[in-house]
Amino acid sequence: MKHILFGSLLLLLFTACSPRIGTMITKTYPSLSSDSPVVVYLYQTEIPSGTESLGKVKVSDTGFTVNCSYETVLNHIKNEARKIGGNAVFIADHLTPSIFGSSCHQMTAIILRVTDFDQANDSEDNSADEFTEVQNNAVVIKPTLPKFKIGANIGYGWRTASLSNLDNDHRIFYEKMMSNIIWDGSFHYYFNDMYGVGLVYAPYYASNSAPGYLTAPVFETGILYSKSRIMFIGPVFAMRAATNDNKWFFNLSMGIGYLGYHRNETMNRHYLKENGATAGFHWSLGGEYKFDKNWGIGADFTMIGGLLNQLNINVDGETWVEKYDPRSGIGLGQFRLTTGLRYYF
Repeated sequence: MKHILFGSLLLLLFTACSPRIGTMITKTYPSLSSDSPVVVYLYQTEIPSGTESLGKVKVSDTGFTVNCSYETVLNHIKNEARKIGGNAVFIADHLTPSIFGSSCHQMTAIILRVTDFDQANDSEDNSADEFTEVQNNAVVIKPTLPKFKIGANIGYGWRTASLSNLDNDHRIFYEKMMSNIIWDGSFHYYFNDMYGVGLVYAPYYASNSAPGYLTAPVFETGILYSKSRIMFIGPVFAMRAATNDNKWFFNLSMGIGYLGYHRNETMNRHYLKENGATAGFHWSLGGEYKFDKNWGIGADFTMIGGLLNQLNINVDGETWVEKYDPRSGIGLGQFRLTTGLRYYF
């Protein structure tokens, strides 16, 4: 009994992950072998005269479908055509994945029986990179979206921390470090045309120098040099949507990762070193244009957030740990506007 129940559960899981296939058959011929070619006509192509319609097939999302890429759905349609002797199909309707809808390709196709493929084309392109095949002047499989993406950006960033607790001289000094030119890098892998994961590295560097003074241990004046770095690195969950020509992409990603903080200051023979780390969140919204098979350009608006509640401090060799109230720590948040190149493969 347990084996039967276990087998039933496996069957239920398998069928739930597969797309729903519905057919309406009007005429049949002897079935074709599983490796028989089935030509796919899109709305741009001209169907040969004398073609006979055998019925209709629809492949749709069950709500739990995961294996529903363009190529997979099209293969389901071609298999249904072979079952009733069809050697061609016409894609009458195609719903592409969307962030706010189904993550599957969904298609409705007319099953055809073509007796004479006019003007047969002897050329054939079976490029695995493009997933295309030219056969009898018909495109069989449409290019899918790239699985891998590497991005490199440059732009401008703004820190969101408050400086209200500083005196006027220090506030003026540190305000010049609250915005700067920034850069970032990322790598993404997509499971399908819509969802994927990635790794993001986004540092923020700033520096400033100006005449300053110390009040302890004795009053001194000199040139104060300050350098700071905030570094986010972590995984993200990514979503994308593409236009019908697969040239424009719209991206959304979010994740949680490591957020580190370092600051070094020197004046005369004195120095200050601070460092700490916390968990930070990363949220990004952007778009990109794929102008070549492997290259594109894009722009992103990004927010990074995090609050540092503990800081390791070293002043002239004397060290201690400074702790802050969890609600009023050191803010490491940023707004970032960037643009850059994308490499797809």
